[in-house]
Amino acid sequence: MNIGKAASSAPSKRQANLAVWLADLTYTQQTIAADVIPQAIGGIATFTEAQIRLAQPIRIFKYPERLTEAIGHGIPPDVVGFSNYIWNCSLSYEFALLIKRRWPGTVVVFGGPNYPVLAEEQSAFLRSHPAIDFYVQKEGELAFSQLVIMLSELGADVEAVKAIGIPSVHAIASDGAEYLTPTIERIRDLCEIPSPYTTGRLDEFFDGVLMPIVQTNRGCPFGCTFCVEGVRYYNKVYRSSIILSEETFKLAQDVIEARELDIITAAGKTEPIRIYEAMSRAGELKPAQIALRDLSAEGLAAYRLRNWDDAQSRFEGCLRHAPEDGPSQLFLGRIATLRNQAPSADWDGIWRFSEK
Repeated sequence: MNIGKAASSAPSKRQANLAVWLADLTYTQQTIAADVIPQAIGGIATFTEAQIRLAQPIRIFKYPERLTEAIGHGIPPDVVGFSNYIWNCSLSYEFALLIKRRWPGTVVVFGGPNYPVLAEEQSAFLRSHPAIDFYVQKEGELAFSQLVIMLSELGADVEAVKAIGIPSVHAIASDGAEYLTPTIERIRDLCEIPSPYTTGRLDEFFDGVLMPIVQTNRGCPFGCTFCVEGVRYYNKVYRSSIILSEETFKLAQDVIEARELDIITAAGKTEPIRIYEAMSRAGELKPAQIALRDLSAEGLAAYRLRNWDDAQSRFEGCLRHAPEDGPSQLFLGRIATLRNQAPSADWDGIWRFSEK
């Protein structure tokens, strides 16, 4: 079984006699802190139900009072998933602890962007949150649906499911072994996710308080270090490892080696920003990296002067030192375009993105 393959290619639905809850909680004491309809977990619910024939529809929760009421009714779910954001992590984990005390056999799953990037930090996070049985990293639809399938097929044997190593599903086994699996393939067409709005799964949240949101694309063309979507999993333009804003670069320039990548204006913005790529710790550049940095700087300078021949020569030189260098490939493509479509007289060398 190829559990990393897109579920849309599955020949038929599996049967799963599991009760599943999903919660994207918000604080409600003084105001509704996160006042948007839980579209993300709604999509996970509809996608999972499209792959698996469950005994009952997945229940969706936004308000902690509703989740408290459901827990009080005493009918335990088999699986409870929580969206984990920086603003609701503590709230969600307190509910996870409550559920584990009340129903130790219920499988607790967390997922969302409030999760470390480095493996050692991921391990530390999971070990410090023992109520979490599984953590779904990056996109949730494929990984969560595969997790539910495996839990169903293995009789909700948590340790057996952990040992399978489902892509994008992280866990710590009872013997301390860690399963930090590779990320699953991203969904390329969001139309594969049945709309939780048109299926009626989110009707109850149109309460005059929560705002509906619609996701039309995923990912980001940049790799800003202050944002979770800056990691390579989402980076689709420069294909660089770590991209820094000029402000971040200035703060870190004494301890890192970096090269300038570009001056850009992001979609929907007017202020240009200079961006850099972190290459190594200070003083640890290898000869090939030094050559790459220097040729790239010369290529940028020629590019901004509209000296296409020199710029092309420098970026081609970069590829001789680093054949897969994304920024050099990007600029060679731009140069080819600008040769055929000469920029206006007031062209300033700033690249303006029209979409994310």
